Order: sequence, then structure tokens, then C-alpha cells
Amino acid sequence: MRNTMMKIMITMIISFLIASGCNSQNNESKTTYVSDTLKCPEISYSYYFRSPHEINSYYDFDEGLECSKVSRKPYLVYFTGHLSIDARQMEAEVLSNKEILNSIKNEFVITILYVDSRLILKTEKQIISKTNGDTIKKYGLKQAYIENTKFNDKKYPAFFIMDSNGQILSGPIYFELDKNTFFEFLETGKKKYNEQNNK
Repeated sequence: MRNTMMKIMITMIISFLIASGCNSQNNESKTTYVSDTLKCPEISYSYYFRSPHEINSYYDFDEGLECSKVSRKPYLVYFTGHLSIDARQMEAEVLSNKEILNSIKNEFVITILYVDSRLILKTEKQIISKTNGDTIKKYGLKQAYIENTKFNDKKYPAFFIMDSNGQILSGPIYFELDKNTFFEFLETGKKKYNEQNNK
């Protein structure tokens, strides 16, 4: 009888631990909110991608742009790649700078776009290329297409600052290890945005 009770208790504990683990994985894959306003769109792809230094980031261009509009902050767009050594070096040496990191986290809405990702998009996230009419089904190809068509660019790492209407205010800035140069890039974009919005 005692052995039976022990088995039942062990089974219940294991079941609880498994259930907790599943819930934790499900929570991790759910979308989350950005920063200072619940009016911003939820963050897609947070389960698949990373942002350096715990920056609260979007991974979808349109979602980030919408959050820029409702939060009234300039929009920082960062094109990168999983396999980009230059991008990792910039993140380690430049974005880690306290002043730069604080500015990005508190004064901008940022979207990080991985142009080399092979993630297959859900149907509603796929787009039709205006160049050849093909359906763009992979996440990375979609980001490369956005960079090419909206920014007339193909390089990465590449940073742009935009207003809420999608107009470029500062940049591009590419592989740059001088912290003062990068901070000036941020300040220029922020100043132009504030002038536009009478801040």
C-alpha cells in the first residue's frame, strides 16, 4: 500500500513538472508587448530570433512601424544576419555601450530583421514580389526584399532611422566600431524626428 502511494505521488510530481515545462515553452513562443504602451502591436517571431543586450525589439517591419506611430518615437531599423561576424562585433563593442544602449532602449522603437533566416512564413505574413510576381515565403528573403525596395540597399549590418511615415531621417550606417559616430547617428535621427513632431 505504501509503495503504491509513493508511486502515485511520484507520478503526480512528474506530471506537474512536465506540465510546467510545457506551459513555460508555450509562454515563450507567444507574442509579447513592447515597452511603454499597450497600443503597440504584439511582437511576432520572438521565439525564433534574439536581440542583443535584452533590447525589447520587433522582428517585423510593419509591426515596428505601427508601434513607432502610436508611441511617438523614432523608428530604428537594423538589418542583420545570424552568420554576420561584423554584426556580432558591432553588438558586442558598440551597442553594448551604456549611453548607446540606453538611447536605443528608451528613445526608439527598434526592429531587428534577419536577412539570412530560412524560417518559412505563415501564409498571412507572405508577400508578393513587385519585381517578378513570385510569392516570398521565407522570412529572410522578405527582409532582404524590404531592404532592397524600401531602402534601396542590400548591405548588412545596416541601420536606418525613420519617422512614423517611413521616411528616412538618419543613415544608413553600416559596420562602424566608433561609438561616437554611432551615437551621433542616433542623435541626428532623434533630433530630426523631434523637429518634425514639435517635441
